[in-house]
Amino acid sequence: MRRRQRVGLSLAAVLVAALAGGTTAAWTDASWTKAETGTGSFTAGIVNPPRTLTCSQGLFSSPTFSWVAPVAGGLTVSGYRWSLISGTGTVVASGSTTLLTASPSPGGLLTTGTFKFSVVATGPGGWTSVPGPTGTYNITAGLLTNCSVP
Repeated sequence: MRRRQRVGLSLAAVLVAALAGGTTAAWTDASWTKAETGTGSFTAGIVNPPRTLTCSQGLFSSPTFSWVAPVAGGLTVSGYRWSLISGTGTVVASGSTTLLTASPSPGGLLTTGTFKFSVVATGPGGWTSVPGPTGTYNITAGLLTNCSVP
């Protein structure tokens, strides 16, 4: 017998042994022919946003932004997240609080610019509301500040 024939017969024997000695599927009661249905209803929850933003200014200190808690009826509010956003859309300061106030600071002594203050309410599972009213924070040379709310 030639070498090539022996190699071919050996490979064929290995293949037949693998197919014959493999495991077989077990019988089960599962069926794809029996129709089964279910019904239910789902309601999406929302976290209501904070309301009525105001700001107050201190002498040589960051303004304090205050807001009113969301209206009742949404998911339970567990806190608030605020952001101070530059004119280019970059978040320059942010934080979390359970209070209804925040006194953000955009940077160091030479910071100058106009920033947008934004706050959202947070609820269960980290869900957040849409942003509440926004305010403006102006700072010159890190010392002179003012704020406004439309």
